[in-house]
Amino acid sequence: MIVREFEEDDETRVKELFILGMNEHNINKQIHPVHFKEYIKMSLISDLSSVNENYFKETFGRVGGFWVAVDDFNIVQGMVGCQILSKDGCELRRMSVHSDYRGRGVGRDLLNTVISHAQSQGLSQISLSCWPHQHDAIAMYRKYGFQITSEQEVGSYGVKVVFMNKSLSDA
Repeated sequence: MIVREFEEDDETRVKELFILGMNEHNINKQIHPVHFKEYIKMSLISDLSSVNENYFKETFGRVGGFWVAVDDFNIVQGMVGCQILSKDGCELRRMSVHSDYRGRGVGRDLLNTVISHAQSQGLSQISLSCWPHQHDAIAMYRKYGFQITSEQEVGSYGVKVVFMNKSLSDA
């Protein structure tokens, strides 16, 4: 498995992995199915409709990125994005590892890629959000120095989200 920058040919597989991962995490219907489908549709239209434009553009003098973990046959096993939020920070977005590849270091390698990239861009913090029931993901983020900053309901659907932050000055 290698982690490499997103290429245009990855777009379909990235979108499929996003949908698969999102459906897996809403298995207990924390979000009403109609609202959930709307969220997926909006995500596919917004940042995932043009990964290069939305992740690799220069913002505040910094450049984000989007990476995929692939096997020898170029099968996408996982993905992660890094969007610049300010001159000091970025947001880790769209982290997803296909269920067949979990526990093999794919998430770790993707996370390390974002951390290294953020440091190379001179950023001092990384933020992220995830659902409270994503216990394995939260544990991994904590292992890498992320701290929970809040848990709150967001949007008009009353969905709870965990917000986490990592300071890169102690990294």
